[in-house]
Parts: sequence; structure tokens; C-alpha cells
Amino acid sequence: MSQFINETDIDFREVIRRGGANGGDEDFAFVRCPTCGYIYLIDYEIDTAFVDAADLTRRVGFSYDGDVIPCSGCGKPLLAGQIWAALRGDEGTIAWQVPREAFLASKWAWAAKNSDSDKTIA
Repeated sequence: MSQFINETDIDFREVIRRGGANGGDEDFAFVRCPTCGYIYLIDYEIDTAFVDAADLTRRVGFSYDGDVIPCSGCGKPLLAGQIWAALRGDEGTIAWQVPREAFLASKWAWAAKNSDSDKTIA
């Protein structure tokens, strides 16, 4: 088991059930802000960052390399190109990867396979 969350760890059905449908061909992954650690669910098929684990209607699109998402945690600009590099696992993107322990302690823990999906998001 990897020390980082990867696509096979995500319960896609639960994400969809909670409002994550985004076009019918969803491909989800998680990244985090390398500065503050704020975690984002990404639909990399539709170029969307979900910014709130409790409300999946809160989402931001990013389609072009220069698109910027202001971090919900620290306000630092997150460039679409950086997000794409992290999703590919490019060299130098380890700070963008989401450690399993941090993920399971986060408000996104409900999205893990074999989690208690009915628990309240604190």
C-alpha cells in the first residue's frame, strides 16, 4: 500500500452520490496545496477542482496551463500546469501528493474505499 492516496483508493460511487457527478466520465484523484496542505478532489477528465469536502457543488474549473485556482487554505495561486504535473507524478511534485494519514484525518476521509460513508463530515 502506498503512503500516498491514489485513484484506486477513492470510492467513486460515494463521490458521485454526494454530488460529484461532473459529466458522466469522472476520473478522480486528490492533490494538496504544497504550501499549506489543503486537500482538493480533482476530476481530471473534466478539469475540475472540488474545493469543499462538505459541498461538492463548490468547484473550480481549470483547462489551460495558465489557469489559476487560489488555494482555499492559504490563498496561494495554484497553477493548472502544476496540478497536471502533480497528477502525472512528475519529478518535483511530491509536496502535492496527499499522504494517506493526512487524507484519512481530513474532511475528505469519507471518499476512501471501505470508509464509513454515512459519518458526518466535521
